[in-house]
Amino acid sequence: MDNLPLDAQLSEWRVSKNRPQYQRYSSGVVSMLQGLRGRIRRRQDTAIRALAFTCSRHRPLMLRHCIMQLQRQSYPIDHAIYVNSPEDENADRTSVHYDALLNDVCQNISGKVLISYGKSQTFHKNFVSALKMISVDDYDLFFKVDDDDIYLHSYVRDVVEDFVVNRWDYSGTCSHGVLNGHRWCPGVIQTDLGLGQKERDLGIPAIMPSSAAFSPKAIRIILEAPDSPFFEDIHWRRLLAGTSNVIMALRDDRNFIYNIHGGNASTATWLER
Repeated sequence: MDNLPLDAQLSEWRVSKNRPQYQRYSSGVVSMLQGLRGRIRRRQDTAIRALAFTCSRHRPLMLRHCIMQLQRQSYPIDHAIYVNSPEDENADRTSVHYDALLNDVCQNISGKVLISYGKSQTFHKNFVSALKMISVDDYDLFFKVDDDDIYLHSYVRDVVEDFVVNRWDYSGTCSHGVLNGHRWCPGVIQTDLGLGQKERDLGIPAIMPSSAAFSPKAIRIILEAPDSPFFEDIHWRRLLAGTSNVIMALRDDRNFIYNIHGGNASTATWLER
């Protein structure tokens, strides 16, 4: 029986009535083998090397929560963070360097955390600064993660599984439920933050920008792109839509929640609702 495949061995132990020596120990042996099979499956799943990249400005409490969310993911992911501030150009930068507030949550439970500090630039250049902390060749999938939104426990795993099946270059999802100030609105489906006619003409899918994920090919296109005064999501989606052989997709995962608060672009129209 030792030469049988693992599933066949498990079946043999479960149904055998003529081998009491196996029956006596079957539950423990089966449990051990199932655990081994689970570990093998997890190793196979983690063949996709994932990186989250984040920019943060003057929001240390939100950034701390963001790091904790990524560290608690059910799939391992590294995290590159660019903390930017205009004050970083001054001689005394202590008040905008948050190491003492973040070190205890950068525990490498899910993956390593890399943090750099620098001056505020355009939205595009801020994110490029985060991406330049790593080598693109070291990763297979890149997650744009905002410091103020909610990413539930299986968010990374669900995106990885979708990528493995569909092999897109750029994708995102909608927000299933919205946190609007202190009010939780589970029935609100927020598909995007607005698409202009140019985006519609290019066939760009409606996604929430902070749920975007990218292949290495898409990230290289972004890194090589010229600067832009637009928000990074507008700049990137137009850039990718105008590039040949880039596959864009809408995912169906439901583990991303948009957080509307006093310091983001949606405040004027949403907090009054």
